[in-house]
Amino acid sequence: MDNRYEAYCLADPLFYDHPAARQDATDAFEHVRRTAPDNWSAAATGDWWHLLPHGRRLPDQGWKIHVSATPETAVPVLDAVWDHSVAAGLAFKFLRSPACAWRCSCR
Repeated sequence: MDNRYEAYCLADPLFYDHPAARQDATDAFEHVRRTAPDNWSAAATGDWWHLLPHGRRLPDQGWKIHVSATPETAVPVLDAVWDHSVAAGLAFKFLRSPACAWRCSCR
């Protein structure tokens, strides 16, 4: 079996579906439930939660920095990335839940 499709099988016991379609906010990192900082917008796209300062437009292509964490360090790493990115006015995104991180790490 191609492991890229496993998450679609696990999304629902009866239906093959996109994993984010069945995701409940209760499993999400608490950062998803935070109010976006003043003059920022926040929105979900699939497994990702995006934060973007108002008036900023991301280029179609360009550089980005990836930050990795273990299940044990995910929350403090996300805290640090959130604090730094907001203070610096940098748009960022993160996987919405530990379950998303697990699914993505299996690919």
